Amino acid sequence: MSLQKVWLRRVAGLLLSLPALPMLAQGVPGLGQGGGMELTPPVLRSLRQLSEGAIQWNKAFLQDDREVARGELDRVLGAAERLGMKSLPDLSLSAVALGVEAAESGDFSRAVWALEAAEELDPERPETLFGSSLVARLKGSYVRSLTDSLRGYVRLFRFPFERGIFLVDLILWGLVTLAVASILFLLLEMALKGQAVGLDLQELLARILPTWIAFVLTALILVGPLALPNGLFWLLLVWSVILWGYGSIQERLVLIAIWLFFGAVPLVLEQAERQLSVVTSPAYQVTHNLRDGRLYGRLFTDLAVLNTILPRSVAVKHLEGDLHARLDQWDQARSIYSEVLESEADNAAVLNNLGVYFFIHGDNGGAARHFERATSADLESPTAFFNLSQAYSASYLYKDARRALREAQRVDAETVSAWIRQDEKVPVRLVQGSFDRLPEIREQLRQSRERPETTGSTRLQWVRRGMSLIIAAGLVLMALALHLARRGFGYSEPMMPRSQRSSGLVQLLKILVPGLASASEGRGFAAYLAFLPPVALLVLPFSKYWGVRIPWGFDPGGTLVWVAATLGLVVILLVRLLRYRSLEA
Repeated sequence: MSLQKVWLRRVAGLLLSLPALPMLAQGVPGLGQGGGMELTPPVLRSLRQLSEGAIQWNKAFLQDDREVARGELDRVLGAAERLGMKSLPDLSLSAVALGVEAAESGDFSRAVWALEAAEELDPERPETLFGSSLVARLKGSYVRSLTDSLRGYVRLFRFPFERGIFLVDLILWGLVTLAVASILFLLLEMALKGQAVGLDLQELLARILPTWIAFVLTALILVGPLALPNGLFWLLLVWSVILWGYGSIQERLVLIAIWLFFGAVPLVLEQAERQLSVVTSPAYQVTHNLRDGRLYGRLFTDLAVLNTILPRSVAVKHLEGDLHARLDQWDQARSIYSEVLESEADNAAVLNNLGVYFFIHGDNGGAARHFERATSADLESPTAFFNLSQAYSASYLYKDARRALREAQRVDAETVSAWIRQDEKVPVRLVQGSFDRLPEIREQLRQSRERPETTGSTRLQWVRRGMSLIIAAGLVLMALALHLARRGFGYSEPMMPRSQRSSGLVQLLKILVPGLASASEGRGFAAYLAFLPPVALLVLPFSKYWGVRIPWGFDPGGTLVWVAATLGLVVILLVRLLRYRSLEA
């Protein structure tokens, strides 16, 4: 089934999930008081307007009624703004899918219209450009398709969550590249030195055994590992130890680096897996979505999961209190903020927001007291000083108000000036302080996934985790011992038959096989490094097998990656060909 059709099947589900938001929020256990996240009538009304507007927009789009669709889109965006949210990712993805459907039917004008709506619903997201890339490809605009896809990847770096996973993929790409390059380097060394290794080993065994038995044992040692489970691994391991004595100093250092690299890989992968299990979990993703103001269908469910995993976390309570304040549900926010202050009496952000609560409810004295405590807890908070000036002004304490305002301007004059120019119904400002605690929540989630261990088991864990490095060090010692043991018998020189040294086949192989010429001369560093660029490009299109999927709502596909890899390999081949010809000349 094509990517387009898969997404079109999801459209209905995405749209139908939004009307259930109010009911879902009220039925989520573990949030707020009374076992569920209680929503006030204004919030429920905004959620209903949002879901109804989404359905009506979808209907108007299918009927090609742009005027009605524009009005419904404004209605949806207004409802989201009243909820303190900036974007609606589910609806944006639905619009992208509808745009692809329109493009498939040949209606590219409506496709562009849908993509413009998707951009308004969830601004600056990569998925919209990935959808635009697919639409352009369906239209036959292949250059536009590639540029849109590239712009989508550039947008990726604006979002810390997706950017973090992308950087992990870059690390994995590097590990895979190094691993494949190491295997190819070993295979190249085996091809160049295999004949000498076989002759020397057979000669050594023939000193104490009959010739035919020496021949059989030589074959078993050099080829027999293939019969074992994971035979290629054991074959390369055995050969790498034997080849160490045949290599130049550079080649020996490369072999040591390869052993240590493979010894360190399990530790790197274990650490990456541990971090990814946290950052890709719904409990952690909801924190970033709340920070970015993204209202999606699973928001309340994911928040319940977070609260269930960390029921005693003050940072999570702070986050929940900020959500209630953003939704203008001040009674619930005040209750949760009071719980936070029981553990953190000097939490300036919570004190500021409680001051906002009292200010909204007409208690200027209570507001001033909380703003004063907030400024005492954080002397560099322009918000608390500005709010304090507003509370003093409301109490006709103009001298104190001017003093507090000067303090706010001292900290951040530009922001305070912007606040003064704004004509807000409520002149005081909230502080979303819980967003600064996302690293703390991440660490708590990571710790919650680790089992408590006794001292003895901790030591055992360290030994187990370091076993791969211990084995790598053992291989170094084994290779050195083998070299010292048989050094007195001498090593045969790897020789290419004279008839083949200048044959056309050998010359072609030197062009096509990276590192062949360098390895023939014992230049191990150059031989290994020659593998890295082409291997990096070869493994790139297969990222779905070794990488971590970024949780995009609309997959970009692999067209750009395949084009980049193919062009890169062609350039490398041309450069090698031109360089070889210049050397021959």
